Amino acid sequence: MIGSVDVLWDKIAIVKYPSREEFVAIATAPEVTGFGIRRAAGLKGQLLIAGRQDLGMG
Repeated sequence: MIGSVDVLWDKIAIVKYPSREEFVAIATAPEVTGFGIRRAAGLKGQLLIAGRQDLGMG
């Protein structure tokens, strides 16, 4: 988990990426990192929680 907030939750977003490597590639792309200042200014706090989908049932 990355980030911190005082009050949990007003809204959430769930996003699925093909892989962690693909997420890192997208998140660190120059055209995306430029959005960070505006994104941070619009949020009181944020959490990035990595998860995984288990495909097996047992």
